[in-house]
Amino acid sequence: MYEVEQAERYKTFVSKEKATDLIILLEILINVLDKRNRPVNLLT
Repeated sequence: MYEVEQAERYKTFVSKEKATDLIILLEILINVLDKRNRPVNLLT
């Protein structure tokens, strides 16, 4: 039972880490696009 709980916690931790990485990548992409065409602001 304890092992299963640990595995579940690890799974959620890993998915949270992946989500954070994706958010960082998205922010970088938005910044790059924003620099290319200044008038378009995707964040507002």
